[in-house]
Amino acid sequence: YETANFNETTCTYDITGTLGSCSNSTSIIITVDNVSVALVEFVDSIVGCPTSVTFDGSNSSYADNFSWTFPSGTPSTSNSSSPIVDFGTDGPVTVELITENLCGNDTTEFLLNIVTDCSSGIEELSANYVITYEPNQAVVQISNDQGIQKGTLIQLFNEMGQILFTTTLNSSLEKAEISLSSFATGMYFVKIASNSEEITAKVIKN
Repeated sequence: YETANFNETTCTYDITGTLGSCSNSTSIIITVDNVSVALVEFVDSIVGCPTSVTFDGSNSSYADNFSWTFPSGTPSTSNSSSPIVDFGTDGPVTVELITENLCGNDTTEFLLNIVTDCSSGIEELSANYVITYEPNQAVVQISNDQGIQKGTLIQLFNEMGQILFTTTLNSSLEKAEISLSSFATGMYFVKIASNSEEITAKVIKN
């Protein structure tokens, strides 16, 4: 026999058999699976108490099996290709996905920052803070009827939970602003944390 052609997933053998003055030839194609390649994609999140996050691993290459790990999540593990996970606490989370087939496995990690809203709700927010969006200036304005205290943490997150802006006030202010001019249209979340309270509000840039 002789090898006629190879590529990533197949190899072709040309085989010739001879008996006396007679011979015959044929080709055999052997397909070989590639090793799985894991890919994690963020689909959507709903900020709440808990915050629900949808992941998608279905675009992983040559994957027969999925094994997810979600630290602090519910569930904490999953074998689904597209799991939905609840997170009850704020902070960074490293999600791990291992995909596998008969030829091997691959591991990838996906880092996101979880933002929840487990405060008492809009009533508490409206009683102390007023958060408005000025579309002409693409600016989020934050005010408090008692002033914004020194040491207050102000953060802006996108729908993936990624921190886009963060600052800690060095002094008390009547009003604070966050510019959205460099960000695309969509939904964002403003988080305000002080010694006395912590709230999260949704802002939509059209």
